[in-house]
Amino acid sequence: MTSATKLLQQAVRHEECGELQASEETLKKLITRHPKHGEALHLMGGVILKQQRPEDAFIYFQRSLENGCESSSLFSNMGATCRQMGKYTDAIMYYTKAIELDSTYCPAWFNLGILHEMQGRLELARDCYQKTIELKPEFSAAHNNLASLLPKLEGSQGQVLQLQEKAVELKPQNASYQNNLGRTLYAEGRREESLECFKRAIELSPRNADYMIDCAVVLNMMERQQEALDLLHKALELDPANQVGIFNAGKIHHNQGRFKQAAEFFYKLLEINSNHVQGILNLAKCEREFRNFAESGKLFKQYQELGGDEKVTLLNLAFNDIYQDKLESAEDLINRSLAMDPKYAEALEALAQIRRKQQDFAGERDILRQVCMFKPKDENCRLLLANCHSRLDESKSCLDRLMQVINLNDKNVKAWFMLGNLWGQNDDNTEAIKCYRKAIELCPDHAAAHSNIAELSRGSGDLETARKHFELSLQAKYDPSTRLKLSVLLPPIIKSREDILETRRVLEQNFDDMIRDNCFVHPDQVVTPTLFYLAYHGMNDRPLLEKYSQLVKPSPLFVPSSRVPKVREDGRMRIGFISHHFKNHTIGNLNQGLIREINRDKFHITILSQKIHEDQMGKFFQQEADQYVHIGSEVGPAIEKIKGQDLDLLHYPDLGMDPFTFSLSHLRLAPVQSVSWGHPVTSGSPEIDYYVSTELIDTPDAQQYFTEELVEFKTTPTFFYYPHCPEKFHTREELGLPEAGNLYVCPQTLFKFHPDLDDIFHGILKRDPNGYVILIQGVESIWEDQLKVRYNNLMTPEQATRIIFLPRLDHYRFMSLIHHTDVMLDTPHFGGGNTTYQALALGIPIVTCPPVHQRGRFTQGLYRKIGVTDCIVNSFEEYIELSVELALNREKRQAIQDKILAAKDVLFREKAAVTEFEEFFERVIEAARKQ
Repeated sequence: MTSATKLLQQAVRHEECGELQASEETLKKLITRHPKHGEALHLMGGVILKQQRPEDAFIYFQRSLENGCESSSLFSNMGATCRQMGKYTDAIMYYTKAIELDSTYCPAWFNLGILHEMQGRLELARDCYQKTIELKPEFSAAHNNLASLLPKLEGSQGQVLQLQEKAVELKPQNASYQNNLGRTLYAEGRREESLECFKRAIELSPRNADYMIDCAVVLNMMERQQEALDLLHKALELDPANQVGIFNAGKIHHNQGRFKQAAEFFYKLLEINSNHVQGILNLAKCEREFRNFAESGKLFKQYQELGGDEKVTLLNLAFNDIYQDKLESAEDLINRSLAMDPKYAEALEALAQIRRKQQDFAGERDILRQVCMFKPKDENCRLLLANCHSRLDESKSCLDRLMQVINLNDKNVKAWFMLGNLWGQNDDNTEAIKCYRKAIELCPDHAAAHSNIAELSRGSGDLETARKHFELSLQAKYDPSTRLKLSVLLPPIIKSREDILETRRVLEQNFDDMIRDNCFVHPDQVVTPTLFYLAYHGMNDRPLLEKYSQLVKPSPLFVPSSRVPKVREDGRMRIGFISHHFKNHTIGNLNQGLIREINRDKFHITILSQKIHEDQMGKFFQQEADQYVHIGSEVGPAIEKIKGQDLDLLHYPDLGMDPFTFSLSHLRLAPVQSVSWGHPVTSGSPEIDYYVSTELIDTPDAQQYFTEELVEFKTTPTFFYYPHCPEKFHTREELGLPEAGNLYVCPQTLFKFHPDLDDIFHGILKRDPNGYVILIQGVESIWEDQLKVRYNNLMTPEQATRIIFLPRLDHYRFMSLIHHTDVMLDTPHFGGGNTTYQALALGIPIVTCPPVHQRGRFTQGLYRKIGVTDCIVNSFEEYIELSVELALNREKRQAIQDKILAAKDVLFREKAAVTEFEEFFERVIEAARKQ
C-alpha cells in the first residue's frame, strides 16, 4: 500500500468520525505531495464544505475536476457548494450534469428537487422528488419533502398523508417527520392519532418548543385545556419569546373565561411585537369582557389600521353593542359586514344570537340553517340549531341535527347529552338513559347527565340507581337543587304501610337537614322537583309541603308581580290558565269545557303551556283560548313570558304532577293565584292564594289540610263533556279478558295502589272464586313487578293468578273495558276522577270508601251530586262485602245501574260550574283591587 493510499484512508476515517480538522490536515499533506490527486482533492472539498466554507470547497472541487475526477458525486457536491453560496443557476447546472453522467444518482435528483422548490418551480420539484423515490424507495427525506410540497400544488393533496406515514416508517426516530405527520393527521380530524405523533416528536426532541406548541393546540381542541396550558408553559420556559406559544396560551385562557390571564398573555405578546394583528384583536375581545368598551373599540380600530379584515372589525364592534343590549345598532353593523361577504358565517351566527335575545327562535333557526350550509363540519352551529328546534318543539329536526353532530364527532358530549334530553322529552326513557350514559362515558364528571339518569330512574321506581347518580352528580358539582332531588326520592310503589311511615320520616329529616344548612333552591332559576308520590300515602301532606316551601323560595334577584290587579278600559279581567297537561290527559278533559264556556265579555283567557301539543285536545285549547302562549321549558324565559301577559289572575288547574309548574307556583307571577284539584293536594306554596274545591267532597274541617284559602263551590268545579264511546264496544276476547267470571275492574294508575288495597283484592278473590281483578299495566314495567311481589306475599298462588294486568288501552278500548265491568273498585286514599265520570256515564257501579282527605272523596262527591249513595261504604270490610254482593247479585247491581243512568246527566256540561268559576274570579280580583 502506497503512502498516498494510507493518508487517504486515514483522512476518510477522521472524516467519518467527525474529526474534520484532522481530516483536513491529513489531506493537506497528501495534496502537498500529490497536487493532482483527484480523489484527495474531491474529499478535501467535501471536508471543507462541511465546515461551512463553500468558496474554499469549490476551488478543490474544480481542481479535482481538472485532474480528471469527473463523477456524478463530484458534480453533485459542486451543486451543493453553489447552493450554499446562493448560486442557484450554477447549482442546477452541476446537479443536472451529475444526472447526465448517472441517471440513477439519487442525491442529485433529490437536491435538484430542493432547488426547483426554492425557486418556485413546483412541478419540476415534484418530478425530482418522485424520481428520487422511484430510484430509492427508502429515501425518507424525499418522502417527507414531497409531502410538504404537494399541498402547494392544486389537486395533489391526497398523497400527503401516505408519504408522511412512509417517511416515519423509514425513519421513526426523526422528530421532524413525526411532527409533520401529526399536523396532517390533525388537519384530517384524527386528533387522537395526531396527539400520539406530537408526543413522540417531543420524546425524540424534548427541548423543541415548536413541537410542544403543536401538541398543545391538539390537546386544547380535545378539551384537555389544562394539559395544553402545562405544555405551553414548558415551551415558553424554553423559548420565552415564542409568539405562537404566547398567543395560544392567551387563547386558551380566553376560551375558558379567564379573561384577566388571557389579557396578560396578549399584553406580553404585544410587548414583543406591537403590531401582532391577532394579538390586538384578541386583547380587544378581552377588554370587551371587562366591559371596557371604549378601550375595546380603540383596539379593534387599531387592528383594522394594521390590515385586519374590515368585516371582522365590524362584527366585533357589533358584539360590543350586543353586550350593551344595543341590538339595533349591532344588527346594523352585522348587516354591513354581511354586505361585504354574504357568506360570512360568524356574522350570521351573531345575527342568530340577536334573534335568540329577541326570543325569535324561528328567525334564529332560519339563520342557523344558512350557517350550517357554509360550515358543513361545524358541530357547535348544529348544536345551537338543535337547541333552537327543541325550543320550537320540532323534535324530528332536532334529532336530525344532533345525529349530524354525532356523525361528525361521536365523542361530542354536548350532543349526546342533548340527545338524551330529546328522548326524555318524548318519553323514551330507555334511549334517554343510553345517551346520558354515553355522555358520562366521555365525561365521567358530567353532573347534569348523572342527575338526569337519576330523575328518569326515580320515575321508573329504580330508586337505588337514582340515589347512586344523584350522589355522583353532587360529587361532580355540588348543587342545592340536586341535593333537594336526592332528598325527595319517593318510591312510586310502596312496599308496605311501614315503608310509608319510614319514607316520610326520612323525607322530613332531609328537609330539616337542608334548612339547618341554609341550603335553599330558587325556583326563578331552576326547576324544582315535586313530591308527587307523597299524595298516595293516605296521610296529611300539608306539614311536609309547607316545610318544602321553606326550602324552595325566590332568589333575591326575583321581582314579584304586583298584588293589585289593574282596572282595564275594556272591563275584561285577564285570566291565565297554566299547565303542562292541556292535551289528551285527565287535566285536559277536566278543563276543556271551562275554557270554551267562560264568558268572553267579562274575561280574556290566556292558555300558558310548556309545549305545543299537537293531539286533538291540544289543538282544542289552542283554538279556544283568546291567546295561546308557548312558554317553553326554560325557567327564565318562561317567567318573563308569563309576567308579560299582564294577568289579573293565574290559575293552575293542577299542581304537583309536573315539576315545571310546581316550581313556578312558588313565585308570584300574577296579582292573584289559584289552584284546583287536578292533583287534589295542597300546593304548600305561600304564593298560591286560593284552592278551588266543592262542598260535595270536602269534610267540614277540610281547611286544615290546605295552605291556600279553601273555596268550596256548591257544584263540582268542572264542565265535563260526555265521554265518547265506540259505535260498537270491543268484546271481552278482543280486550284479553276472561270469557267467563265476574270482573272487578280497578283501572287506576298503579301508583295509586296503597297497601290497603291489597287486602281488598284479597278479600274479594277469597269470597268470589269466579272473580277476576282487572288492572292496567303501568307506564313502567317495574311497577307491575313490584305489585306482584306484594300480591304473592299476601295471597295464594291461585288467587294471585286472578289478578290480570291488561296492556295500556286507547280511549275506545278503555270505554269498552268499562262497559264489560261488573263492579268498579275505587282506590282508597286517592280515588278516581276522570275514570269516575267515564264509569258513571255508562252506569257502572263504583264501590268507594271515602277517607278524610279530599283526594279519596271525589267518587263520593259525584254520587252525592246525582243522589245515588248505595255504593259508598265506611270500612274496608264493607267495601269487600258490597263489591262481591254486586258482582253476584245481578238484580241489585242492575237496580243501581238504572239509578245511575237515570241521574247521570247532571254530571255533564254543567253550566253552574262555569258560573261559579266566573263569580270566583270576579270576587277575588275585586278583593285584590281593594287592598
